[in-house]
Amino acid sequence: MSASIINIPIYDGKNESAARISRAFLKENPRGVLCALVHGSVACGDEIPYSDFDGLVIFKNDANTWGPNAAFENRLLKQSEREMFRFDPLQHHGWFCLRESDLGRYPEHYLPSAVLRHCRVLWPDREINLEIRSWSDRERIRTNFRTLCANVKRPAQVGKYPKNMYRLKGVLSQFMLLPALYLHVRDGRAVFKGKSFTNARKDFTAADWAIMDEVSEIRQRWHYAIGPFQRWILTSSAPWHYAFAKRWSPMISNGLRKRLAGDFYQRMALLAEKMELQLT
Repeated sequence: MSASIINIPIYDGKNESAARISRAFLKENPRGVLCALVHGSVACGDEIPYSDFDGLVIFKNDANTWGPNAAFENRLLKQSEREMFRFDPLQHHGWFCLRESDLGRYPEHYLPSAVLRHCRVLWPDREINLEIRSWSDRERIRTNFRTLCANVKRPAQVGKYPKNMYRLKGVLSQFMLLPALYLHVRDGRAVFKGKSFTNARKDFTAADWAIMDEVSEIRQRWHYAIGPFQRWILTSSAPWHYAFAKRWSPMISNGLRKRLAGDFYQRMALLAEKMELQLT
């Protein structure tokens, strides 16, 4: 296992949800939490309408602050997850969670340490240094990649396509994770998601990779209409948010539906299959 120290600066962006979450942690001062971090596009300051809120909480090594008995910390996390849903009503996940002890055997298959290098601190109100020892379970990483490929291929295989924006975002987001996991399996080390598209496309023809560019363009042009009732119900606390989102999410617009017609999902499945073959 390789050791490294990662310096994480304090968040200084303008995202209102990040600011509210930061204030909530500052007010509650959760003793069982080592730090609360934001990563992804919010941390980098390049969020767009497609972006969700990627947060990571690292708990201290105290048994009373982990698991179902950690009522105080769990309440704070659930409350702050609602802020995530306000930022993105189609959010598919809440906080990523680790123990402080996990840093000594950092699970690269769960959340690659490359992500930490682009994190920002929401709480406490200072920069922090994390000493980690990376642990790569190559078989677990390969299994994660195969599972992701299977999820991407399933709509084309069964002929059941997303009917609303929440389900569509789930499929497209998984598809856009493929390059990063592909490179992780191929090279044995993780790469930051933003750099994975350029590095992975070199292994495939322009025709095969074209569908990835199309999905990326849909991400850049992401837009949907949402009414007050839908917004209210989709900002409910977990776990109700996910159940409501599957049913009450805005429908796919006619214009976007036309872009998804024809062999769109079949080409997504084909690229996933070729990625698998490339690694055999």
